[in-house]
Amino acid sequence: MAKKTGTTTTPPLGFNLVNLIAPNDPTNLTIIGTNGTWDIRQHPNFANNRQAINSRVHAAVTYIADHADLGFVKEDEILDELIFLCLSFSYLTSNAVTMNQSAMYSRISFLQVGDGFPRDRGITGIAPIIATEQELTTSINQMLSLFTQNKTNYHIDVIIQFWLDILSCWSLENLFLGACTILEIIKQCERRRTGNNNLHFYNAITSVSTYLGITVLNRDWINMRNDIIHDGHLSSTHFPNKTKFECIEVCEDVMMWIDEFIHKIFNLGAVKQQRFQRGSLAQLNSYTTWA
Repeated sequence: MAKKTGTTTTPPLGFNLVNLIAPNDPTNLTIIGTNGTWDIRQHPNFANNRQAINSRVHAAVTYIADHADLGFVKEDEILDELIFLCLSFSYLTSNAVTMNQSAMYSRISFLQVGDGFPRDRGITGIAPIIATEQELTTSINQMLSLFTQNKTNYHIDVIIQFWLDILSCWSLENLFLGACTILEIIKQCERRRTGNNNLHFYNAITSVSTYLGITVLNRDWINMRNDIIHDGHLSSTHFPNKTKFECIEVCEDVMMWIDEFIHKIFNLGAVKQQRFQRGSLAQLNSYTTWA
């Protein structure tokens, strides 16, 4: 996998990927980046680490991502794309995929992996949004090609980080407030796109839905958001007399909308695997509603 330049062999840059679980556990994946390919191969201890991950408590290295060393001039771009790669894998697989250290042969090494990368954690139990290895590689290639653009237009790197955090939430309230934070970010982006700084929250989300041609949510989410923010309960003044399960359905609708939004801005096509269909969040605890 080394690159030959004349008579000199340049080792690739290599990084350990934590918690990457791909359909059918392929031995190798080839991902097309903006500065060349990422050659992703199973870690030598893949089998044992893969089993440890199944506990949903421990995180472990499953793959190694190699990239040609293009020198210092491209170093920042490659490291930025490594973050984009981790975030894209995370979104598609529903698990926090991150990098914990560089490979021994890599010129770039890390004393500590910190800001920008997702924090490692146990897998979520949420289904991936892709079903095959081909869907994974095709979607990753597409996301990497548009990641910088969507980072500028929609702060997609921050959105996916928030999204990962809410998948590890402890309560329905925590999940919904995190989802509303994502909608707040999208609201501000829509205000900038339209040049209308007076767009109210619900109208902004309706505007971006219409602009992108995705589902237009009803007012239940904004009413439930106002109740949890102003009254401390998911169901109170604006969204009264709702059961826990009715509140869960609103959360599922918002999470499905976020999937539609991300698929649209990355040109990933229709959402084939609806991971937040009815009943998908039924296991969450609530401290402000009771069934």
